[in-house]
Amino acid sequence: MALLSLLSPSLVTLLTTLLLLDPANAGASSGCGKALAANQKPGGGSLTSSLKTSDGKARSYRTYIPTLYSPTTPAPLILNYHGRGSSAAQQEQLTSMSDSNFNNASIVAYPDGLNVRRHHSLFMFSKADSF
Repeated sequence: MALLSLLSPSLVTLLTTLLLLDPANAGASSGCGKALAANQKPGGGSLTSSLKTSDGKARSYRTYIPTLYSPTTPAPLILNYHGRGSSAAQQEQLTSMSDSNFNNASIVAYPDGLNVRRHHSLFMFSKADSF
């Protein structure tokens, strides 16, 4: 327990999440047993796809299928979000989660955000601040 107190809260959260992603503890979902898209294969390049949301907006995302993927075995899914001003493709390159040397067991989805400006900020600046 003393070791956990030395780690940052975000690192503890990450380690806890990774422990929960143990494929041996995963249950089957409605996607189990279904074939991959014709142009996607385990360990191959990521595939860009899109869907329409309930409000009619088009959303795109990239998916990576790991080298150890089997349609009959549940696999963990990692949702990998990019930051403001970035894209799913940039996030994929930045994190290396689609590198089979680093990740050979988890499916990774990289959703693209909507390019929407917010009218608020987490940071407060005075008019004297310049960027």
